[in-house]
Amino acid sequence: MRRPLAGAVTAAGVPVASGAVSLYPRAGHSGPVASTAIDAGRYAFTTGNGPFAGPHRAVVVFVRDAAQAASFRPLRGKARPPASADSTAEADEPGRESAATPLTGEPEPRPQAEARDGATTEAAPVEPPLPPNMREFEVEVPAAEPSQLDFEIAP
Repeated sequence: MRRPLAGAVTAAGVPVASGAVSLYPRAGHSGPVASTAIDAGRYAFTTGNGPFAGPHRAVVVFVRDAAQAASFRPLRGKARPPASADSTAEADEPGRESAATPLTGEPEPRPQAEARDGATTEAAPVEPPLPPNMREFEVEVPAAEPSQLDFEIAP
């Protein structure tokens, strides 16, 4: 059952101008992904768009101040799939293979690195850094109402 949830999003104690909060259920926990907008440092989920109770990975994307928010303009025009999506459409034809990896829930194979003696070793995965306007948090959505989670963005 979806839960109402609300809270504040601040950066160095100041409410962020705008952004979004998305909650992704953690492994072993079922439920929908829930997303909502941040406006003047506040966000709110309802029983119509909120998350289920339980553990989640919260992704907060934000614009710190009104001047930065005013300068943001969404791109205009038609949305196009990424170039790699074209290869998935071709994979439906008999005899064609796609370079895309299906979403099976299995981890992708790690790239192999070649050692000096010709043997291969498994390369360590590299996590890309988060954009400067995005933060991730581990949260527990409470089952009791009213529910509140506040996010503080560290400088």
